[in-house]
Amino acid sequence: MIEHPQVKFPNTPPDTRFYVVLSGLVPLVEFDGKLRAYMLFVKGHAHLAGQWLCEQDVPLGLSVTLRGVKAGNRHLYDRDADGTPLAKIKAAPEIDHPDVHACFDLPLPREIYYLNLGEIEIKDPDKELVAPPKFLSGTRVLEYELEKDFRDVFLDRSENDAFWNNLDRRTTFKNDAEVGSLHLIDGIKDPNLTPVGHNQQEYLLNSRAFGATGLSFGEVGKEIAPTQSPDGLSEFEILPLDWRPASTDYLADFLRTGGLEVTKTVGGLCRPCCAPLSGIVR
Repeated sequence: MIEHPQVKFPNTPPDTRFYVVLSGLVPLVEFDGKLRAYMLFVKGHAHLAGQWLCEQDVPLGLSVTLRGVKAGNRHLYDRDADGTPLAKIKAAPEIDHPDVHACFDLPLPREIYYLNLGEIEIKDPDKELVAPPKFLSGTRVLEYELEKDFRDVFLDRSENDAFWNNLDRRTTFKNDAEVGSLHLIDGIKDPNLTPVGHNQQEYLLNSRAFGATGLSFGEVGKEIAPTQSPDGLSEFEILPLDWRPASTDYLADFLRTGGLEVTKTVGGLCRPCCAPLSGIVR
């Protein structure tokens, strides 16, 4: 439980950008000059995609590609090797893998942010990791430039069949910079229903899906807090799914009164604990 004495407005972004926010067990694999984000099949998890607070259920077997954003040059090994776990894997799992619920093909971003960090110890006797990790990241944010306009950003299921379309959703700041976002969520909605050992189940499933079966995960240690949101994103937007009921109570206060109760606590169980292992095909 983290006490929030005040809620800060996000920093104004210097330019227009589009964010993809990965919350919970949404591992990434880099291969063939792109990324693939996965939602894994975990009992009790919700699988959601869409605009923040308006995400829709992701059906089993969904395979889509993000369109309308420019490819960047930020690779997973630029940052993951310095902190969060990155496994050397033989191939990216396909949509028919028994542990895969859905997958999302994404261009390489221009920046990656690792948020909601917790200390972790991983035993790696077979040297399956690029480097010994220091942290798990419960929320990762990918930053992109637009190709044309926010209306052209969508998740492409097949020709003329968009699973999700950003339409004209965006926030305009005083400097005329604009921000839009897509949220991909694989996590528990109700923290009261989290079974004992749930995070260990997630780690094992993630490792199995990537073929990195020699890894052994310890418990998540001290949380590294607070986490600074990327420019233009509210701190509420980077909270895990099971924190949402409490955080929306803050939003209700603001909308009803124009102020915030400073004594409230935003609480939940899954910050860095429901965090994935990334992979790179080598």
